[in-house]
Amino acid sequence: MMHSLLYFRSGVRASVCRRSWTFLVVALLASALVPAEAATLTSHQSGTATISNGSPSTMVGIAPVDLSRAFLVFGLSGSQTNPAEIQVSGQLTGPGQITFIRDGSEGNIGSIDLHWYVVEFLGITVQRGSASIDSTVASASVSIAPVNLAKTFPMISIRKAGKSFRATDFAQASLPGSTTLQIDLGGIPSPGTVVEVEWQVVEWSDSSVSSGSTGMGSASFSAPTVTPPAFDPAKPGFCTAIRWPAGGQHPWGKTSSAGD
Repeated sequence: MMHSLLYFRSGVRASVCRRSWTFLVVALLASALVPAEAATLTSHQSGTATISNGSPSTMVGIAPVDLSRAFLVFGLSGSQTNPAEIQVSGQLTGPGQITFIRDGSEGNIGSIDLHWYVVEFLGITVQRGSASIDSTVASASVSIAPVNLAKTFPMISIRKAGKSFRATDFAQASLPGSTTLQIDLGGIPSPGTVVEVEWQVVEWSDSSVSSGSTGMGSASFSAPTVTPPAFDPAKPGFCTAIRWPAGGQHPWGKTSSAGD
């Protein structure tokens, strides 16, 4: 499960893919973002939405934004215990529209409550798109317009089929190069399964972004402390992504497999 937070200098707080059964497993990708004066918040919208029982998706209308300067973050909660029903991807699919989708291959059972935020800034550039990871690979490389890696961070959300949580239900995004977005799963999906990824890449002018990774064992409740480069503590922000590998321990004490 990916759990992301962004803290803005303006005081806006947002979370991505925060579920009621949040847990941390193995790999943590963290980025420390220090907003600068040049990035000015021009609009902030927030609200709630529901994917109803029996429905695979919902669309939310918003006041129009400039898609090149706006991005989406969201959290969700639900009682479902399989990825096909609870894993939700979200994306700005138009200047005035957000689309949330789940795989729903198990029948679209149960409702999912969503809390979303859309923020628009002067001084940032946003790229977005979709990617698919099929059952032959455990990752995807997406070509993007050139960015300054010292000022840029990625965000993703995913959806996929499956009756139980496996290593492939968790993804991690990184920027290994100025024109590449890398998306890694914990293993190769089972035959016939496709992981759908919605991604956003945000370049924040006059900011400082650092990234790294840390690990935690199956019996651990915390990861080792990560010390980023020096930054102004009055202006921090961070994003996190979590991935556990095949063979690792599930929170329920089961060993994960590479499939499904």
